[in-house]
Amino acid sequence: MKLEAVCNTCRRRFLLTEILPPPEGSGGRCPFCGTHFARHYVAALPDLVRSVEAAADTFASSFNRLADMHPGFDLNAEDFLKRLSAALVATERHDESA
Repeated sequence: MKLEAVCNTCRRRFLLTEILPPPEGSGGRCPFCGTHFARHYVAALPDLVRSVEAAADTFASSFNRLADMHPGFDLNAEDFLKRLSAALVATERHDESA
């Protein structure tokens, strides 16, 4: 599952893999306006992007396998995603206030 981000300068949406170091990406720059993103994170970015994307793929696959088991109860993906989104936003707000 590919992760998207929005450039704080040009407000255009791009895939995080587009800003990985060459030859895969632009080396930490916005693929549209060329703005440099936080340089001190560029070295860690490739592993983190791949890790988060792999975790998202694993989660989606596991959730679907659980649902396919017909366990005798309903799985409410929409409610779970709302709670997950709220948790991510809360983490984001906490990070911004720190």
